[in-house]
Amino acid sequence: MEKCIECGNEVHSSNSTCEECTSNTRAKQPSYFAASDDWLNASQYYERHYKEQKKNKNKNWKKIFTTLITVAMVIGLSVTGWAYLSKITSSEYIVHEFENAVKENDAESLLKLIDFQHASESFKLTHAENMVEHFNKSSGEFVETLGYLRASADGAELENEQMLHVSNQGSKWLMFNDYKLQLTPENMEVFSTQSGVKLYLNNEQLGTLSKGTYELSGLPPGEHELKGVVEIDGETYDEVVTINTYELSKETVEVNFEDLNPQAVKASLEETLEADLQQAVSEHVEEYVTAFKEKDITVFNRMRNDSYLEDTKLSIEEMESLGQHYDGEIKGIFYEGNPEVTVDKETGSYKSTMSASFDIKSGYYLDGEGEDSARMNKNTYSWEYDFTFDDEENLWVITSGKPMTSTSIETAQLESQGF
Repeated sequence: MEKCIECGNEVHSSNSTCEECTSNTRAKQPSYFAASDDWLNASQYYERHYKEQKKNKNKNWKKIFTTLITVAMVIGLSVTGWAYLSKITSSEYIVHEFENAVKENDAESLLKLIDFQHASESFKLTHAENMVEHFNKSSGEFVETLGYLRASADGAELENEQMLHVSNQGSKWLMFNDYKLQLTPENMEVFSTQSGVKLYLNNEQLGTLSKGTYELSGLPPGEHELKGVVEIDGETYDEVVTINTYELSKETVEVNFEDLNPQAVKASLEETLEADLQQAVSEHVEEYVTAFKEKDITVFNRMRNDSYLEDTKLSIEEMESLGQHYDGEIKGIFYEGNPEVTVDKETGSYKSTMSASFDIKSGYYLDGEGEDSARMNKNTYSWEYDFTFDDEENLWVITSGKPMTSTSIETAQLESQGF
C-alpha cells in the first residue's frame, strides 16, 4: 500500500492522497469556496477589519490634534508666564509699585520694596509709615523722587543726593532680575554742652559722647528717639530728643540738659576747662595769623570782641594802603594759671580767664615782592584772655583781653593795646 503525500496515511496505490486530504484540497478551489459559507465569513471579516482600521486611524488623528493643542497651550502659557514674570521683575514695575504704595498709604507694600543695608539698623514698618506720611505731605518731593526713579529705571546715572535708588540685587527665580529700591542711610552729628554723655537710640545704647560731637551714621530715614544720660556730682540727668530725619533742617542734633542747675553745669565745664581754654587760645592765634595773611577778618571764630575785630580791620586796611603783605608762623604757645569757672549773676553765663604767651615769627613784604623778601622777626606776646561759654556752639569764646608783657622787635599795633 502507498502513503498519502499530505498526511502520511495509507492509501490505494492508484491514489496519491487520502480521501480526507483530497476533500480539503477541493474546498480551497474557487468553485468549492463559492459553494460554501466561507466567502461570507471572509467578507464580514474584511468589513470588520476595514472599520477597525478606519476607527484606529480616526483615533490617531484625534491623538495628534490633542497633542498639538496641548503643546500650543503649554507654549502659550509659558510665553504668557514669561512675559508676566518679566514684567513684575522689571525696574519699571518696582517704581510703579512704589508709586501705588505711597498713593494708597500702603506701608506694608512699601516695606517689601525697600532694601536697607546696614550692619546694626534695619528698615521697619514704622519707618515705612513715616516715609509714606512724609511723601503724602511733601508732594513736590514725591514727584521729584518719582521722576528720578523712573529715569534711573531707564538707565540714567545715579544721583548721590537722592534718598532712594533703583538697584539690581541679582537674579530671581534663576532667570529674572531682582530689583529693589535701595535706601540711603542718614548720617548726623550729636553734640552736647556736657561731656561723658551716654547716648541711647531707640532704647539701645550707642556709645559715649566724651567731648565735641558723636557721629551717628547708618540711620534709617524716619522718626527715632535719642536719649542722653549724664552724671554730674552724683546726680543723674537725662534728656530725650525725638528725631525725624525728614524734618531736620541741619545735620546736627543737640542734646541739652535743661534740668541742670548752674552748679552742675559749672562742675561739668570744669572737668575739661584747662584743655578747652588752651584749645580756644591756640585756634585764636592761628586765626590771627591767617587773618593778616589773607586780609580777611571773617576767619575769626573764637574772638567775639567787636573792638578787637574793628582794630584788626583797620590794621589790614592800613597794610593795603601801603602795599604791604603779611607772612607769619607760630613758633610756640605757652599757658599759665589754673583757670576756674564763674557764673555771672546777672546773665547766668559761665566765664573764665587764662594767661598765655605765644611766639610768632612774622614780617612784611611789598607789592611785587615774594614772601622770601619779608623781613622776618620773632615776636613774643603775653596776654590775659577773658572767656565766655557759648551754649549754642558749645565752646569757649574770647570776649576781652589785655596784654601782660610784650617783648618784640616789631609788634603789630593791634597787640599793643587791650580790648
